[in-house]
Amino acid sequence: MTESLSTLYTNAKVVLIGDSGVGKSGLRLVLEGKRFVPTDSTHGRFVTDFDSRQIELTSGQTAHCETLLWDLAGQPGYRLIQQLHLKEVSVALVVFDAKSETDPFAGVRHWDRALRQAQRVQGASTMPLKKFLVASRMDRGGITVSREQIERIISDLGFDGYFETSAKEDVGISELADAIRSAIDWEVIPKVSSTALFQDIKKFLLSEKETGRVLAQVDELYRLYLSRNEATEAEFAACIDRLQDRDLIRRLAFGNLILLQPELIDSYASALVNTARQEPQGLGNILEEDALAGRFSVPTGERLKDVNQEKLLLVAMVNDMLQHEIVLREPAENGIYLIFPSQFTRENPALPDPPGKAVAFEFEGPVLNIYTTLAVRLSYSYAFNHRELWKNAITYTYGPQGGTCGMFLTELREGRGRLTLFYGEDASPETRIQFEAFIRAHLQSHALPESVTQRRTIACSTCGTPVSDIVVQRLMERNREGLNCPVCETYIPLALATPSDAYSNIDLLEISRSADAARQREVATAIIKGKRLTMDFDVFLCHNSADKPNVRAIGERLQERGLLPWLDEWELPPGRPWQPALKAQISHIKSVAVFIGQSGRGPWQDIELAAFIREFVDRNCPVIPVLLADAPAIPDLPNFLKHFTWADFRKHEPDPFDQLIWGITGQRAERYWGAPYSASTRGRIKKPEIDPIELLRQEVEQRRQAGDLKAFADSSLTLAKRLAAQHQTIDAANILANAAQTLRQTGVQVALALDNTTKILNDMRSLAHQDPAIWEQLKTLTISDWEQWFQADVLDEAFDTFARCTQGWPVLRWRRLRLKNIKCFEQIDIDCRPDHGQTTGGLILLGNNATGKSTLLQAIALASLGPAKASQVFPELASERFLRKGARHGSIEVEFEFTVDPYSSERERLALHVGLALEAGASDFQPLRDQDMQFGSRNHARHLDRLRQIEQFEWGLVCGYGAFRSIRSDAPMTSPHSGILDRTRSLFDPSEALVSPVALDELLRKGDVRRLTSEREAVGLYIRDHLLEMFKNVIPGLRIEKDEDNNIRLIESATHVTSITDWSDGCNSTASLLGHLIRHSLEITDWELSPILVEGIVLIAEVDLHLHPSWQRYILTQLQAAFPNMQFIVSTHSPLVLGGAPDDMQVCVLRHNEEGQIVADSNLPSAHGLRADQLLTGEFFDLPTSYDRVTEEWLNRYAALVNDPDASETMIAEMETMLDQRKQNVIGSKAIDREAWAALQEFLRDRLHHMDETKRREFLTSLRSHARGTDYR
Repeated sequence: MTESLSTLYTNAKVVLIGDSGVGKSGLRLVLEGKRFVPTDSTHGRFVTDFDSRQIELTSGQTAHCETLLWDLAGQPGYRLIQQLHLKEVSVALVVFDAKSETDPFAGVRHWDRALRQAQRVQGASTMPLKKFLVASRMDRGGITVSREQIERIISDLGFDGYFETSAKEDVGISELADAIRSAIDWEVIPKVSSTALFQDIKKFLLSEKETGRVLAQVDELYRLYLSRNEATEAEFAACIDRLQDRDLIRRLAFGNLILLQPELIDSYASALVNTARQEPQGLGNILEEDALAGRFSVPTGERLKDVNQEKLLLVAMVNDMLQHEIVLREPAENGIYLIFPSQFTRENPALPDPPGKAVAFEFEGPVLNIYTTLAVRLSYSYAFNHRELWKNAITYTYGPQGGTCGMFLTELREGRGRLTLFYGEDASPETRIQFEAFIRAHLQSHALPESVTQRRTIACSTCGTPVSDIVVQRLMERNREGLNCPVCETYIPLALATPSDAYSNIDLLEISRSADAARQREVATAIIKGKRLTMDFDVFLCHNSADKPNVRAIGERLQERGLLPWLDEWELPPGRPWQPALKAQISHIKSVAVFIGQSGRGPWQDIELAAFIREFVDRNCPVIPVLLADAPAIPDLPNFLKHFTWADFRKHEPDPFDQLIWGITGQRAERYWGAPYSASTRGRIKKPEIDPIELLRQEVEQRRQAGDLKAFADSSLTLAKRLAAQHQTIDAANILANAAQTLRQTGVQVALALDNTTKILNDMRSLAHQDPAIWEQLKTLTISDWEQWFQADVLDEAFDTFARCTQGWPVLRWRRLRLKNIKCFEQIDIDCRPDHGQTTGGLILLGNNATGKSTLLQAIALASLGPAKASQVFPELASERFLRKGARHGSIEVEFEFTVDPYSSERERLALHVGLALEAGASDFQPLRDQDMQFGSRNHARHLDRLRQIEQFEWGLVCGYGAFRSIRSDAPMTSPHSGILDRTRSLFDPSEALVSPVALDELLRKGDVRRLTSEREAVGLYIRDHLLEMFKNVIPGLRIEKDEDNNIRLIESATHVTSITDWSDGCNSTASLLGHLIRHSLEITDWELSPILVEGIVLIAEVDLHLHPSWQRYILTQLQAAFPNMQFIVSTHSPLVLGGAPDDMQVCVLRHNEEGQIVADSNLPSAHGLRADQLLTGEFFDLPTSYDRVTEEWLNRYAALVNDPDASETMIAEMETMLDQRKQNVIGSKAIDREAWAALQEFLRDRLHHMDETKRREFLTSLRSHARGTDYR
């Protein structure tokens, strides 16, 4: 191409965008000059010619200028893909449906922000953009919005013009077409030299495209063109590159292929996105194998008929998705999944208000695209590994330090979103800063920068009450610096709501580079698949078999860069000679690498292989000698290799691997960030050198200055733990001492400080597993530093208490029970895991009297005690009390979920299987042998050693209460019996007294807690406050106030101030059970912690005992609220208890089967929303009716009369009499029910009076057909 024969060529891109169904495709047809015809919705994109002309530029040169019209699909499922095509746009036509009566401007704001974001990403290279707002379909009744609304949106979004059109009636089309031509600034659009040859090649390629041809190799197209005209390969390739720059055709990364219909990738990609969104479990994914095989729905007419071409297209599609960061590759047991973060439909019930909510960013742009690329880049970075995904939400773990962080997206309106960040309690300040900084940087570079705002969620440091955004905003508008908590009146500074300046300490460049490198590695997997399909080998690895391990490793690294090597063990089946295979494939291999290793003798001495290498030389293919790390100092090379440049792995610089890639591809290799990648190193690559300790120190100081005491204490704890882990125990102790002193000086109550102290001590204990010296030294130093305001013995006792609790107090949850020949049960098996999954929050046992409900509760209690202590429950022979009559052997088998070290980082969850055996005539229980256990014997055996380590401690907290709960005035708050037996004694001994009202009154009303807490008044008051809250939760209507002397007053009703000792029997029964449970919860923590924190199992027979129906409805919900960490297993005869039970409690009905055996039925419908009479007459209680006996007898007589075939006037008279007698309501309890009954009486009376004999008989026959078989007995 000579310059004298050349002109300039350029083209401009005009996009038609808007939501689906607004009339874009019809508008495109008429703008092309074609006749209007109705069209279906576009799938993917449609690119056509709009205009072509010669224009004289200001430089005096002539340019051939073409305008291309891009019609982009508007369905929501396509937006993720279409955003990729909004670059280099000269004119945008944003189309809306003028006839829409719901939302005419739907989508307008989204597409406007999508355009602005695309320009933002292009940066300085972006071209001037003109935007026109286009109202379509004006022929269908005119526009439904006012001129003022149109003017407002034009002004707000900066549109350059507004056009009202009708493609069908050819209204406004010529004006719009003229505006498009005038809007394009040809002077600023990039141009290339164009000759007649260039125009001819372009015309040839576009004609091949117009025939519908999809894929073709460059060589094939070049040969076809040469049959018509002449051109060099370089000229032909240059034309391909120029057309690819305008997205008219596409050169694929494998197989030397040209995709002549690149819009097909959009159609397939959008179809794949829609398929992922429809995944049945809402997981937004699809197996990569299914995606590459085309096993997903594609719109009619869009799927390629050629299966082989489709396979190649699908590889290119996956490659695009990985390259543009809209999908993740995730390995699983059944294969690799493609995961679309934006397409998850599984809801997270904790959203939109998750615990740990900390920061919210608001931004404008294509919201889902921005969120998706952020989610993918975070997952690809060295720092964050994704854990779980939900609809518009994802959580990560921070690789270097651990800790959970997450984000969830809220689409506020079109083109505007809010990204809320939340953290787990284990997230350190460093984790939070890194996470927040990365997200902020991403939003600033991908969203509209002026639109990104940030605000923090603030909450009271004392009680945790959050402050709403609107309150914070309005206070800040009034220049207020803070406010008092509306609950506890603690001062809350508004400085917490302002963005942190900690970002300056974070170098995000390395994290971003690692994300880029990980993305490229995933892209390489798709490229390798395409190259294998097309036999497109980049390099032949020629080597000595002795060097195979080293050469194989290099080959694997080449594949991670998207280069496909030919290695004999990968390409040849065993037992086949290599020569024929290599000869058949050598034309597909672009280069050869000749490896020289320690042996020094290469396979090129083989004459046949040497001939192959010479063939590469003859074809002008690169031949690269590679010296392995163990190669001799002076390698012995054949003459034909000596003049080639080496890639020397014996040296570090220049990088030999990059040199090898340069030799293979002819292009310098991009230096990848980080260590060599493998699947096992992802997420564990060494991070950049950022001092986390210094960041934590800054975070502590920021929180202290801001006055956020809770966050300050937490950050101090995290910093101390980090220092202690690095054996800087003196520094760690000083951090804790300074934190304690600050809390003291700021007026924080000692009780709060003690609570933080015990948390610190408890977390520190986990470090003792690594180095016991840390624990002892920190303990000594901490006591020394804090003794100025803490009693040393208090702190010492706290250490001992927590060491004992965390080492020796496991937590139990009941899972499963099996009884054989125990009391009334021949055999029964009850499982508390729905579908054998996660353990439920509890169990409700229903059933008639004598169906064994109390026996089941007793069996769980006995299993929790173990064989030795279970035998102490019965003063008489255990077999006489518990063995089924006539049986020789019996057994109790219980599976518990058993958590060791529940309060430390060493938390371990096991399955504990306990078996008790009982023989006739035996005086005690014996352990059930492993071979006799029906479930879990192997688990039981595996954990025996673990259990023996804690034999000196009890297996867990289990409290039990029988149906006769005795109350005595002298029953003290402290336990008269050994703790473990006393906790369940009420289940077996009706005379066992619970805590007396007098003792409770002393503890709660009078505040006398010093005796119970070894004179530690602060600790006692802290516990007392928690107990009062628990009583308020459980006792309906209870209010707690203080009198003029600051003493506690308990108010049972609106007008009655009373002592617990004066409460009713129902109140006292509930309060005594509560007091007994509180006592033992406090006992296991040595009266150091609130019972709210204690975990265990509570067994209650007849939980509705002494309770009014209004209490029964809420008792289980209130108990669970008071003891959130307890698992309640209860029996009841009350439908109100059942109907008001929490959602996570399972229900089991015990009933006799036809053989007279008691069986368990857990396959029951939900009880929620049903009335008491519905529950009574349903599957839960099996009553035939809920009427009284007199009404029931009357209904039986009524049914008998209706079924009498010889109905007579006498029958009618009797029926009327009965109707008069039964005035009371039998169909409901409300006034409307009684009115309905009265209306029914009147109707029947009138109907029977005025019927002739024939109709009367027909009416009675109809009644008989409905009542036949009814048995009210």
